[in-house]
Amino acid sequence: MTAPTTKPDTRFAYDSMVTENTTRRMTLPWPVDLFLFYLHRKIGRRPVPLLASFKVTYQCNLACRACPFHHLQGRADASMNMTTALEAMNTLQRLGTRIVVFEGGEPLLWRDGFFRIHDLLREARRRFLRVAVTTNGTLPLDVPAHTIWVSVDGLKKTHDELRSGSFN
Repeated sequence: MTAPTTKPDTRFAYDSMVTENTTRRMTLPWPVDLFLFYLHRKIGRRPVPLLASFKVTYQCNLACRACPFHHLQGRADASMNMTTALEAMNTLQRLGTRIVVFEGGEPLLWRDGFFRIHDLLREARRRFLRVAVTTNGTLPLDVPAHTIWVSVDGLKKTHDELRSGSFN
């Protein structure tokens, strides 16, 4: 039996979660993967997290009024190191997580030595079906994520009151 053919940009594999005894790996289009993931959860073999997010840094270039992390900036442990991030991704991958969201502070400011957020996102894209980043939108958005969420708190006046005049 041959695996179904897919578009070249499909780079993830379905590890036969429904029948655990098989060792075959099939490459499936992402909608099929998510549907099978849903069926697996409904069958109830084991709970599997579909989506996981983690804060890679508390550092930020704004001082938003509603931010729960602003007071944590400047701490020695304000950013996750690359080793911890990779260990977390490996654990999430083993659990069967399909979607990972990187948040912060401002995740585009994340760095660990010579590693930058681009390195972390590339590693995540190798492991997960979809990778997303939540950002305040004040830095260039040239990151290798499938989805980029930009936080906007309303029209210009409201947004600027809450997010330090960063609308433009």
